[in-house]
Amino acid sequence: MACYLFGLSPMPFWVFALISALGRIPDTWVASAQGAHTASGDYVQVLLLTAIAVAVASAAVLLPEPVYRVVPRQEDFPHRN
Repeated sequence: MACYLFGLSPMPFWVFALISALGRIPDTWVASAQGAHTASGDYVQVLLLTAIAVAVASAAVLLPEPVYRVVPRQEDFPHRN
C-alpha cells in the first residue's frame, strides 16, 4: 500500500483497491479455517489446509508463467514520466 500512496504505482486507485480486497479473501479464509480447526482440536484439517496453501503458493512461485497469463508483469504497465 505504501507504494501506491507514494506514487510508485501506475495503476488507478480503484484497481489497487479491488486487487487488494480480492487478494486478501483466500488468506483470510485459510487463516480463519485454520484457527477454527485448531480451536476444535482437529489438527489433521489444520495440516491439510496448511499443505494446500503451501502447495498453491509454491506453484505460483516455481511456475510463474501461468500466473503471468492472468496477472500482467510490471513491465507491461505504462510508466509515469
